[in-house]
Amino acid sequence: MNAGDQFAQQDIVTPQQLELVLQIQKNKPQPKLGIALLQENIITHKHLNAALQKQTQDRHTPLGEIFVGMGVVTEPVIKRVLSKKFGIPTLRLRDFQVDSEAIQSIPAALAHKHKAVPLYRTESRLIVAMEDPLARESLLDLELCVQLKIDPILASHEDMVFLLRRFYSTTAKRADEFSGPSSEREVDLAWAETIAEDSVSEEEGAAIHQMINKVILDASAQGASEIHMESIRDGAQPSKIRFRKDGLMMPYSDIPADFRATVIARIKSISGLDVAQKRRSQRGRLTFEQGGASKIELRVVTVPTMDGLEDIVIRVLSTPKALSIDGLNLAAPTNDALKKLVAKSSGLLLVCGPTGSGKTTMLHALLAHINTPNRKIWTVEDPVEIKQEGIRQIQIDSKSDWTFASALRSLADAGPDVVMVSDMRDAGTAQAAMDIALTGRSVLSGMHATGAAEGVARLLDFGVDPFHFVDMLQGVVGQRLIRGLCPACRQSRVASNEELETLAREYCAHTTLDPAHVIERWRQQYGDANGALTLFSATGCEKCGHMGYQGRIGIYELLPMSAAMKRKIYARANADEMRHTAISEGMQTIKQDGIEKVLQGKTDMEQVRSAC
Repeated sequence: MNAGDQFAQQDIVTPQQLELVLQIQKNKPQPKLGIALLQENIITHKHLNAALQKQTQDRHTPLGEIFVGMGVVTEPVIKRVLSKKFGIPTLRLRDFQVDSEAIQSIPAALAHKHKAVPLYRTESRLIVAMEDPLARESLLDLELCVQLKIDPILASHEDMVFLLRRFYSTTAKRADEFSGPSSEREVDLAWAETIAEDSVSEEEGAAIHQMINKVILDASAQGASEIHMESIRDGAQPSKIRFRKDGLMMPYSDIPADFRATVIARIKSISGLDVAQKRRSQRGRLTFEQGGASKIELRVVTVPTMDGLEDIVIRVLSTPKALSIDGLNLAAPTNDALKKLVAKSSGLLLVCGPTGSGKTTMLHALLAHINTPNRKIWTVEDPVEIKQEGIRQIQIDSKSDWTFASALRSLADAGPDVVMVSDMRDAGTAQAAMDIALTGRSVLSGMHATGAAEGVARLLDFGVDPFHFVDMLQGVVGQRLIRGLCPACRQSRVASNEELETLAREYCAHTTLDPAHVIERWRQQYGDANGALTLFSATGCEKCGHMGYQGRIGIYELLPMSAAMKRKIYARANADEMRHTAISEGMQTIKQDGIEKVLQGKTDMEQVRSAC
C-alpha cells in the first residue's frame, strides 16, 4: 500500500499521525501531473499535448486547471490523483487538531490570497492545507513570509472556506477561537486591526504584499544597498521610498498615507519583529527568494520618529560572497604587504573606516586568503553578512548579553588560530580582543575611524595599555568607498599642465614629495607614448541611469608598524602626529590612492575630494 492509499483509508486528525505518513512518503518520486494522469489512463497523449500547448500561451494557469477547462477531467479527479501520485494528502480537516501557534505564522491577508491555512510546524517546516498545493508562486510567497519550508496538504474548496472562516476572521470573536496564549493572539490581532483601521481590504492587503516584493526585487536589480521608507510628519502626506545606490540616496516611489501602517506592519511581520511595538527601534532579518531569483539577504531596522510614526531602513545584502584580496583594487605594494601581514600566525590587524566604507568586505577578503583546512577561524559579527565555508561565524545578540566582548571571552578557550571581530566598538571588546592576541593568536578587527592613524588613536582612547598592544599591532588599514565612472560613457580628455600641477599639489600636501617628480612618474606610469596623461569625466547613459557613475571602488591606506611608529604609540601621540610619521616613512594616503585611480580612469577628483 502506497502513501496515498494510506491517506485515503486512515482517519488522520492529529499532527502526530500526519507527520508519520509524511515521513513515510518523504522520498517518494514526484511525477508531473500530466504524466500521472496518463498513468491512470484518465487522459490521452493528445489531451496532454493540447494542454501543454495551451499552457505555453498562459504560463500562469496551472495545468490541472487547463485540463478541467478542456472538459477531459474533473476537479475531484485531479485532487485524487494529486493525493495518490504526489503523496499530497487529503484528510479530515474539519476535525484536524490545528496548532494555534502555527496559525500565527501566516497573516490573514496572505492566507486568503493563497487559500492556505497552517496546520502545525516543526523546527524547519510548516505544514499547510492548500486548495492548490502545486502553485509554486504561492509556496514561494508563503516560504518568504514564514522563513520555513512549506509542506502542502490538499484541501477541498469547502474545507478551505471553513478553515479560513474559522481561523482568519478579523473580529475579536473569531480571534478568541485560538487556544494559544493571549500574547500570541495579540500579534495576530495587531495585523487585523491595522487592516481595519486603515480600511484596507484583504485584496488590498495582498496587493500591498506584492508591492513590498516588487520594491525588494527592484532594489536588488538596481544594485541598491539600502531601502529607506520615510514617514512624513503630516499624516496626509504619502510616505517616501528611496534607494541608496552607489552611496547616494535616489527617489523611488511613494506609499499612500492610508496604507502606511499596513506596509510597516507587513514588513515587521515578515522580519520577525513585534508589530505592536512602535516606541522603540527594532532590528530583524529575512531571506527573500521569489520566482527562481537568487536569495536576497535583508536586514531591517525600524526607527520611531515624530507623532508616533516610524521609518524603516532595509539593508540589501544580496547573498554577498567573499572577494579575494586581488579583487579589492588595491595598489600593488599595498596588496602585497597586506597578504604578508594577514598570513602571520599572531598579532592584530585593524581595518578602519566610516560606516559603509567596505570594512566587512575587506575583512572577509583577508580571511578568504588564509582560509585553509589547517586553520581554525572564528568570526564575531553583527550582522553576519558574508558567509564562508570552513569558517565558524558567531552572530551576537545584545538582548541576551551575547555581546562582542562576551563572545570573544568564550573564544579564548575555544582553540582559535584566527579570530575576526567585525566591529571593535568599545573598551570591553578591545580588551577581549587584545587578550586573545596576547596568547599568540591572530586577530583581525574592524573599527569605526576616519583613517589608519585615527584607528590607533581610538585604541588608546579605549584605555588599552600601549605596552600591551604595540608589539602585537601588525598594521592598520584605512579605507573609503567612492563612486566609479561608468565605463560605457565616461568621457576622456588630455590633461592640461595646469590640471596636472593641481593634482600633484594635492598629492604632495603634508609630504616631502616634489610635485614635479610626481608628475614625471605619472607620465611614465600612466601616460601614452608621448607622456600625455588622460583624465575622464562623467556623462551619463542608459547603463548607468544617466548618472555617469556605476558601482563603487575602494581607496586605501596601509599604516605599517615601524620603530618610529611604536615610539609614537608609547608616547600616546595624537592621530596627526602618527599620520605624519607614517607619511614620512612612505605610507600612501587614502587621497593619494584616490588620485592614482583618477589617473587610471576609474573615478574623478570630485569623488576623491568628497571622500577625503
